[in-house]
Amino acid sequence: MKLTLPLTLQTRVGRRMALMFVLSALLPVAVLAVEGYRQVRAELQELATAELGQTARDVGQGLLDQLKGAENTLLDESATFADVPADRLTESGARRTARATFSALALVDGATVRSLWGQAPRDITLSSDELDWLRRGRRLLRLDRDPLRAWLVGTASRTRLVWAAVDTGFLFRGLAERSRSAAGGGFSLCIHAVHRDAPLFCQSAFDAERELSASWDLFLASQFHAPPLRIRVWQSLADVYRPEERFRRTFALSIITVLALVVLLSSVQVRRSLQPLTELGAATRRLAQRDFSGTVAVSSGDEFEDLADSFNHMTAEIDRQFRTLTAVNAIDQVALTARNASDVAATAAVRLRDALACEAVDVYIAGGRPDDPWRCV
Repeated sequence: MKLTLPLTLQTRVGRRMALMFVLSALLPVAVLAVEGYRQVRAELQELATAELGQTARDVGQGLLDQLKGAENTLLDESATFADVPADRLTESGARRTARATFSALALVDGATVRSLWGQAPRDITLSSDELDWLRRGRRLLRLDRDPLRAWLVGTASRTRLVWAAVDTGFLFRGLAERSRSAAGGGFSLCIHAVHRDAPLFCQSAFDAERELSASWDLFLASQFHAPPLRIRVWQSLADVYRPEERFRRTFALSIITVLALVVLLSSVQVRRSLQPLTELGAATRRLAQRDFSGTVAVSSGDEFEDLADSFNHMTAEIDRQFRTLTAVNAIDQVALTARNASDVAATAAVRLRDALACEAVDVYIAGGRPDDPWRCV
């Protein structure tokens, strides 16, 4: 079975024109695709960064609420232990709320430290600014290293201080859920004090190459006379750029549709442009075989139609000249071989009729003498 290529691909001109159409359509689409893809990624990253920042703020506000709750509990416990002698202080004297809020609680009276439960603070040295802060009836937040613990310090009496280590379960209760509900899931959370490497709370390790993060600083100086806490929330880049899959699918379908339309339209246009050339080629081959009967009919309304009219005029002129030459040659042959003028005149009448493309040609022969009449053949 012989395969026939479409007219668009049968000629080099057609192939070049089709390729030009396809490239002219695909190049702008490719440029727009690259730029659109870049902008989509930038928008997704910007939106994700804003969402992560909002999530970090929400988590920070939740952490501040927990610290305020612990502060209120400490305020109540400070009043409980205000006038009780140190040798009569026991764990049973603390309220159940305090036991659930604090993992350790100790009373400090001068240099004497009495631990009611948990591990007592190792460093109870306070600066003059911190002591002045406590004298104003405010609570102080201190962070211990190894293990890292958050201590709330308040005054129980004029000389007695209450040191309470906020339980990590209480402090970070609901923060992970808050981050997931605020950001829609797929996020990790880490909280650490500014200028300190050891985190207070961290769900996983952060990978800067594969994850996008945003942070928010929770300033505690006005509330607890403490350095700020930095809340960092991050999300994997795969989750950030997941909406690109829909973009890629839509773009692939668009490319296929555009390519199909371009191929269809280019085929129609190339066929329309090459059809006159095909007909002119066929007419030229007929002309080479001395077939002058056919004409080229082109009604494209452009230069191809003008070319076809010129070709038809040229064919007609060649046909006329060829018939004339044939007629003259035949007349010469008869003139050289005929015995009388009548035969030559008859041949000339027939041949000239064909050469001039007319119905009849009359040839007159003069008589032998000047006075003889002319005779029509």
